[in-house]
Parts: sequence; C-alpha cells; structure tokens
Amino acid sequence: MPEARHPLPTEHGPAPTTAAAIALAEFDASRLRGAPLRRWNWGAFAFTWVWGLFNGAYLPLLGLLITLIPSAELWRHALPGGGSAWVSTGTLLCTAWSVYCGLMGDRWAWKGRKWRDAAHFRAAQRGWAIATLVVAIVLAVVIIAVLAAASAGLLD
Repeated sequence: MPEARHPLPTEHGPAPTTAAAIALAEFDASRLRGAPLRRWNWGAFAFTWVWGLFNGAYLPLLGLLITLIPSAELWRHALPGGGSAWVSTGTLLCTAWSVYCGLMGDRWAWKGRKWRDAAHFRAAQRGWAIATLVVAIVLAVVIIAVLAAASAGLLD
C-alpha cells in the first residue's frame, strides 16, 4: 500500500485536498525553505513605502497616509493653542509603522517579488541595509554640522 501524502496547511486555510492544490502547496513550501524570513529588514524600516514599491510589497504604502498625520499637525502646532499632542501621536505612529515594516519586510519582499534564490534575495536586502547606513551617516554629519554652527553663533 503506498504511503499517504500529507498535504501542508497554507496560511489561507486548511490543507488542500486536490492533487493540484497539494502539488502547489508543496512547491510553495519548497520555495520558502531557506528563505530568510525572520530577519530584521533595515530597508523596510528606513524607507517603508519606497522600499515596498521596489520589492513588490504594497502594504508599506500605508506609511504615506500615516506620514500625513504629523505633517498636517505641524501646521496646527504653528497656530496659537498648538497641537503638540497630535504631533507626538503622529510621530509615534510613524515610528511604530517603521518598526512593523522592519519586522515584516523580509516576508513581504520574499512573497512580493520573484527571486532567483535566497542568496539573491539576501543580496538585494543587503543593498537596502547599506543604503540605510549611508543615509544615517549623512544625517548624523548634517546634524553635527548644524549643531556646531549653532553653538558657534553662525546661524544667528
């Protein structure tokens, strides 16, 4: 008697029952083997929606809507009576969304685009991590230069 094949459950519901669905689930499972889906993604964290567009992950585009919260509230802050609590809320939401994108980025990118293999995927995401590092260094240099200029009285 041949050994019974046990289909793999999918993330969308119970295990498939037809032969074609079983084959598809097995192919999908084999495609995910070796995929680095549990890593922190610096590109998704720092560049949310831009990273999402280039990686076929469109959920990070919600970051554009979240970004509007602090932007709109900065205008309110300039008015008498302020709106600083909303600015803090918007900033907190943007930060939380960036952290969520960093946590989920590898999964979204792996599913959103066709990759040759896990090495190709890792190399592409490493490029985003390097871009994040470069931007962070440039921002740090600019902040230090502005602070130095301000303390020397050059900005008055």
